[in-house]
Amino acid sequence: MLEELLEMEWLPISQKAESSAWRPDLRVKVKVKQVKQGGKEYLLLVAVKSSGEPRTIAQAAGQISTWKDTPSGYPVLVAPFISSRGREMCKELGLGFVDLSGNAYLKFNGILIERWGKESKVKEKRVQKRLFTTRSTWIVRLMLSAPKREWKFDELAGDAGVSLGQAYKVVNKLVSEGFVEKKRGAISLLKGNELLDTWAEVYKFEDQEITGYYCPFKEQNEIFQALKKASTEEYALTLGSAASLVAPFVRSTDVYLYVNDPQLMVETLKLKPVEFGGNVYLVTPADDGVLFDTQEVKGLSLVSNIQLYLDLYNYPMRGREQAEHLREQVLGI
Repeated sequence: MLEELLEMEWLPISQKAESSAWRPDLRVKVKVKQVKQGGKEYLLLVAVKSSGEPRTIAQAAGQISTWKDTPSGYPVLVAPFISSRGREMCKELGLGFVDLSGNAYLKFNGILIERWGKESKVKEKRVQKRLFTTRSTWIVRLMLSAPKREWKFDELAGDAGVSLGQAYKVVNKLVSEGFVEKKRGAISLLKGNELLDTWAEVYKFEDQEITGYYCPFKEQNEIFQALKKASTEEYALTLGSAASLVAPFVRSTDVYLYVNDPQLMVETLKLKPVEFGGNVYLVTPADDGVLFDTQEVKGLSLVSNIQLYLDLYNYPMRGREQAEHLREQVLGI
């Protein structure tokens, strides 16, 4: 903990400030133990919060700016858990932070203390997974597909295919994380780029059912020509084969397709199942949202650009590079 680096003395809160004014919850006098600092003392002004979510951090920063009749000192936020988003937000706002797992960031008067432990990372993953449950992602997809649009709750619920109660729940989570804002009944994306980043970190393409096949049409263009004979409602290309049609960057020879009826695609492409060495892969969508907002390019069906980015992001064989190229050239988020 911080005691290993600093000597601390807890000071009483001044009662001189008006009762209506915001004040620090704690004042802590610290002395740096390192000899080179000469034992100089500093004052930390501590705000204690029950939550370290981004919305709370923003509110705390606003309160700190109104503190009156307090000596000059370094503001520090203390909360049970602070996510990596919250951590970056504190840095931007000039706040230090400490959480109950022993993670800390203090930067003042040439002193830098930064610790980030495993326990918080595990907890953060749990928070992220709760944010991106199946029905939650239907709303996230919809908002990311129209990042500048303002929504009403009934519109959002109806277009995403979820209940009004589910829409309220998801939007409130997104607001608490600072991704979305609500103003006078209108819901809009505040930080769509960070929302996409957070989702991409936890999304795994390989969590779906993927079956490899050998296709006698060895060239990708031959496979594409055969696919044009099938209804675009029966499949959607993804990964490198799809990226080659909307934002070519990395050459890909394998073809991955989401399908609703694998047997129909087996017949269309004359596929034979193989254990290794396939060149066509049929993917069973993890949920209906995967095929939301599919697009048609050069007579072929592709997943949406949002879904394509997610599929590529954690995929090996230079998937991350292709994903970022797609984002730069097409997504604009």
